[in-house]
Amino acid sequence: MAADSLGWRLPTSLAGQAAVVTGGAQGLGRGIALSLAGNGCSLVAVLDLESQRDKGESVVAELSALGCGAATFVPCDVTSAAAVASAMASVASQAPSGRLNIVVANAGRIPPDYSDGIDMANEAFELTRSIMYSGVFHTLKY
Repeated sequence: MAADSLGWRLPTSLAGQAAVVTGGAQGLGRGIALSLAGNGCSLVAVLDLESQRDKGESVVAELSALGCGAATFVPCDVTSAAAVASAMASVASQAPSGRLNIVVANAGRIPPDYSDGIDMANEAFELTRSIMYSGVFHTLKY
């Protein structure tokens, strides 16, 4: 293992590891998924909304080009505990060890009408809260 700039011991390879990245179809999630694959993860699952399928499938193609043995897009709404539980179980069943080794709770949202939190519509706030808080909880729980 190599030490990073803080002196933490980090694995030099993620070979054989299975990873899930929520919100992985674009932005930071895409970058994290590509980094995991580039560092040897055997399985990288991109979890995102069904409406993001085209972007997610594009990321899966990039992951495969990097040599990730099993890259997959799994539609998942992180605000739903049942959807997250089902997605995580599905991905874990494909993992070399039968379990997930790395879980990145990256899904997030910036409301389109956001300029100042005080001016945000209540519905937009509730959806954002559900993704940012409940989504992380569901992702890490299952």
